[in-house]
Amino acid sequence: MVRDAGWELAPQGPGSGQDDFQFPVDEPPTSKGGGGHRTSFEAEATIVVRRAEDVLLARKAAEVLCANLLGEGRRRDLIAHVVTELGQNVLKHAGDGTIVISSVRGSKVGLEIFAHDQGRGIQHVQKVLIPRRVWSLVPEAGLRGIKRVADEFDIDTSSRGTHVRVVMYR
Repeated sequence: MVRDAGWELAPQGPGSGQDDFQFPVDEPPTSKGGGGHRTSFEAEATIVVRRAEDVLLARKAAEVLCANLLGEGRRRDLIAHVVTELGQNVLKHAGDGTIVISSVRGSKVGLEIFAHDQGRGIQHVQKVLIPRRVWSLVPEAGLRGIKRVADEFDIDTSSRGTHVRVVMYR
């Protein structure tokens, strides 16, 4: 379900619209097939990012999904930070893209955030990911800050675009 001007939480169960997602249970569309076995995967929110308001919409969707799945607190704040940074990167470097926020349920419970754009890609991506701070209560900005707070972080970048996958567990 792709929303341009709004988002909607997908209700669970038969007849709930969940059947619109035709993904194999063990391999979500955001994975590259090597992320390990997942007991369950459900797409929850997909936001097309074309303007700053869409980034705020993605952030709010992430906050709601996180509160429902992981509870309130620091984790929710970090997930909101991750989604905001990814959305701002999409706007700044590519102009538009997509953010998908999904639940991960299995041996661990968490949220998977996937950002995709068709920008120029990131040159010297490994250099960009080197942490600058040794320790801080405040997450660093950009991809290095996202990588630092994420439980799982994958990035694939080329001249055809950038794909970032972040998973944060309870």
